[in-house]
Amino acid sequence: MGLGELDFYDLAVAPKVGAFAFDYSGPEHGYGSYARGQAYRRIGLPSDPVTANQLSPDARTYLTAVCFRDTCFADVDALVVEETFASIRHPSIWD
Repeated sequence: MGLGELDFYDLAVAPKVGAFAFDYSGPEHGYGSYARGQAYRRIGLPSDPVTANQLSPDARTYLTAVCFRDTCFADVDALVVEETFASIRHPSIWD
């Protein structure tokens, strides 16, 4: 099966191709509903994770912008995106 044949809207596909899958779900939101400051929970764990060196140069360049530096996906159960990317972190009245 080639990557072009995969449905990446189905997060169950990610572990099958070596990727980790994270999604947000909360008491008032279903999966796929973004809520600022809420954690994305790991919902898929690949048995054989793909490494950056296995990606094409174009894929590595594209993914550099969304790299979670100092994060090992296998070691975390959840990620808060705004804590990782200062460019999308927006101050709130609680800051």
